[in-house]
Amino acid sequence: MDPATLGSVFRNYKLSATCNDCGRSKELDVFKLKNRYGDAFEIPRLNKMVKCSECGSPNGCIVQLGNL
Repeated sequence: MDPATLGSVFRNYKLSATCNDCGRSKELDVFKLKNRYGDAFEIPRLNKMVKCSECGSPNGCIVQLGNL
């Protein structure tokens, strides 16, 4: 099974990121991400790219799909 892409979740799901270190969680703007990286961008790649704006951890975040 192929990984979910930004184009496949747009308008159907929300994305949230949880910091691996401090546990802070925030909903991501799928529209902005899709415009920046394109429809074919694979969501698992975000795990290492997303940085916590609270603690600034370099250890990435866990990105999860959720229902709208």
